[in-house]
Amino acid sequence: MREQYMRSGRGFLLVYSVTDMRSFEETPKLYEQVLRVKDKSEYPVLLVANKVPYIETSAKDPPVNVDAAFHEIVRIVKSFPSDEDNERHHSFSLHSGTRRGRKSKKQCHLM
Repeated sequence: MREQYMRSGRGFLLVYSVTDMRSFEETPKLYEQVLRVKDKSEYPVLLVANKVPYIETSAKDPPVNVDAAFHEIVRIVKSFPSDEDNERHHSFSLHSGTRRGRKSKKQCHLM
């Protein structure tokens, strides 16, 4: 059945699981099968890692997954419970001379 799909395919994704070394070890055999079925010495094939617990990025042109990394951290932050009592907020006043007999204050907040 697999070879029937290979005959009509114009490109292939060889997907393996990063949690299963055997699935990775099978990818060269699948690639050889594609070449045999297509009767070619090379063919458009892309190796794809699945179940990856992290995001790989490249800022090189064209950028890869850079936007996805920022979207993911925003998604995680939004789903993370915020506890204002546990967040450290510090502020202090800066006195910069007098203003009609009163000191003027400027606020600076550090988070």
